[in-house]
Amino acid sequence: MSNEHIHLEFVYGFDDAPLRSIWPRLPFEEFSTFFDRIIQLLHLDKTQIDIMGAKVENACKKILMMWTAGQKTIDWESEFMSTQNRECPALIWEDEIEFLYHLEAMILFGRSVLDLSAYIFARFLLGSRMDSFNKFRKAVIKAPDAKVTPLKDILLAEQVNETSWLNILCGIQRGHSVRDKIAHQTIARIAYLPTSSNSEKEYCHVVIYGNPMPLEQFVGELCGGVIRFCMDAEDMILDKHGTK
Repeated sequence: MSNEHIHLEFVYGFDDAPLRSIWPRLPFEEFSTFFDRIIQLLHLDKTQIDIMGAKVENACKKILMMWTAGQKTIDWESEFMSTQNRECPALIWEDEIEFLYHLEAMILFGRSVLDLSAYIFARFLLGSRMDSFNKFRKAVIKAPDAKVTPLKDILLAEQVNETSWLNILCGIQRGHSVRDKIAHQTIARIAYLPTSSNSEKEYCHVVIYGNPMPLEQFVGELCGGVIRFCMDAEDMILDKHGTK
């Protein structure tokens, strides 16, 4: 997982790292294995290599920040609910702030992962420099290169799902994304709702464009979607440059 330019063992940790119990393979691990070969094929100079190595390590750190914030959201809400009546939970005052702190951090880190990764993906898939995931997404969809068609298909499929990680973080369907709104306009919306018509017990939901999603599902789909996309793009890079 490491070479002289990228040292992901100092980012992800080793086999006993918590995230590895869920994801045996983590984003950019295979890419880092073949990094020296790829940079030789593309004739990158030392400055470009140093920048790319830092981008990869920083993207991986942001992935861990996103995942950690998501787990803390779930763990904190579970601990909070142990003190509440499920039929009328009251998330207010400092409890609400603590919960939103973790939840919104996860969303903001998720978008940061995409923007950092866009620089890497654009350079090795499109031969371009981009610092915006939205610019990268649009470029992939328009790209004639068949090597990126699988990635294009993934993006197009995620676009039509209103509550997908892509729409939550980038706002394809509804203009401003959930991420944009919490960064510039408002706070994340949550609601405690029953999950069954046969029970009055209420559970935490995150409201996305008016659609409530159970908290654990929201965290899992957002973090999982970002991680899977990064690995799909990584596979496209390795395929394009003949390392798979």
